Amino acid sequence: MIIMTKTTKTIITMIINTIRVLIMVVVKGILVVNVQMLVVQRIL
Repeated sequence: MIIMTKTTKTIITMIINTIRVLIMVVVKGILVVNVQMLVVQRIL
C-alpha cells in the first residue's frame, strides 16, 4: 500500500508538472501571436 501511494503521488506530480508546462507553452504562444498581430496591424 505504501509503495502504491508513493507511485500514485509521483504520477500525480508528473501529471501536474506536464500540465503546467503545457499551460506555459500555450500562454507564451498566445502572447507571441498577439504581439505579431499587433506588429502586423501597425505596419499595415
